[in-house]
Amino acid sequence: MSARTFVNWYNGHPYHSSLLSPLLDLSKINHVSIIGQGNVALDVARMLLKPVEELEEFDLPDYALAELARSRVKTVEIVGRRGLVQFAGTTKEVREMLQLEGVGFEGIEREMLSQSQRQVEGMTQEQGGRAKKRMMGLLEKGSKTKLGQADKSWSLKFLRSPTRLLPSDPTRAQVEGQETTFESILSAPQKVGAIEYDLNRLVPGKNSEDPNDFRAERTGDTKRVETDMVFKSVGYRSIGLPGLPFDERKGVVRNIDGRVTDDEGSIVRSPPSFLL
Repeated sequence: MSARTFVNWYNGHPYHSSLLSPLLDLSKINHVSIIGQGNVALDVARMLLKPVEELEEFDLPDYALAELARSRVKTVEIVGRRGLVQFAGTTKEVREMLQLEGVGFEGIEREMLSQSQRQVEGMTQEQGGRAKKRMMGLLEKGSKTKLGQADKSWSLKFLRSPTRLLPSDPTRAQVEGQETTFESILSAPQKVGAIEYDLNRLVPGKNSEDPNDFRAERTGDTKRVETDMVFKSVGYRSIGLPGLPFDERKGVVRNIDGRVTDDEGSIVRSPPSFLL
């Protein structure tokens, strides 16, 4: 499921609420995986983990409160393809997650935390060094409720790229009374049972001096993690307009430092006629 659909659902968007509500059953979900590590991913995790009585004071639709009250979600993993320095959530969102009552934070692997803190020390304010340093301080301190005393928990998992979603039962169709055939397995709805990840390492990008520009490179190793539900929260891909130079691979209007360029890299001095 897309994080956008879920956010629209608990905000009362009429289109998404009518489509999603009959399909969503959080009473059967224990482990949730969120692919993407921005603020939307943190918002989804917060809604799944926050005590429902604390949500009642907000303007949430009754159907959302009722479903969240039925939820059995205990563990949420927020997964990214790169590392801690490249984590896109903001300090405010992280602080709120760490303050959730009865919810523990798994913590960052010591080696990754130490290495990331050293990288941040060399970053300028323009590169976000000060904000990232505050963030890492919060994550190092941990959650208000310690993990051993928590009813629920969340974690940040780094250097993982999802490659496959695996069904919980790949051998039988999930339709009661239907004969199990190859066609029925393909057509019947399947419950997610696990995610398979490629494990990554970080390598310098074009700007080798800026850790924000580091990219993920696959190591060849894989990891399988059992889960009950998967959200994708990796942003949106733009669609080009006729007459505007568009980079299909990156999903952006061609530009250099925000100045629109043509296919040869020259600055476009006047807009296309249809924009005038």
